[in-house]
Parts: sequence; C-alpha cells; structure tokens
Amino acid sequence: MSQFVDLRTMQRRVDFALSELKEISDLLKRTDVEFLISPQEAAEILSVSRQYVYNLATEGKLPTVRLGGAMRIRRSDIESFIRENTG
Repeated sequence: MSQFVDLRTMQRRVDFALSELKEISDLLKRTDVEFLISPQEAAEILSVSRQYVYNLATEGKLPTVRLGGAMRIRRSDIESFIRENTG
C-alpha cells in the first residue's frame, strides 16, 4: 500500500510541475511581453559602439526605457530600427 501512496504523491508533484511549466510557457508566448536589452547588447546586435547607441537614443532615433536610472531598449525597437535603416 505504501508504494501506491508514493506513486500518488509522485503523480501530484508531476502534475504540479507540468502546470507550472505551462504557466511559464503561456507567459513567454504573450505578445505584450517585451524583452529589454542593455545599450551594450544593442551595440553588439547593431555592430556599432555603445556610444553610438546612446547617441541614437539622445537624438530620438532609438526609443528607450528607463528602469531605475538604467537605460534599456526593447528588442522589438532594435528590430524596427534595423528594418527602417537597411536597404
């Protein structure tokens, strides 16, 4: 009988873990979730200097978000910038 109880407990744990994974998966699939990157990461993606990214932000050519004083850039804004500035 104790094996049966252990299997039931294990099944509950598995079910719980699966429900948690589904929640995480659903969250990642939401379209309103924006991934923010640092100016350094943006510079690496664009193959430019970090200072150039700051200049683009200051000139209003690249939208930014401030989090506790730190500048962050939406990944989607980087993608838009690339599309708009390539031939």
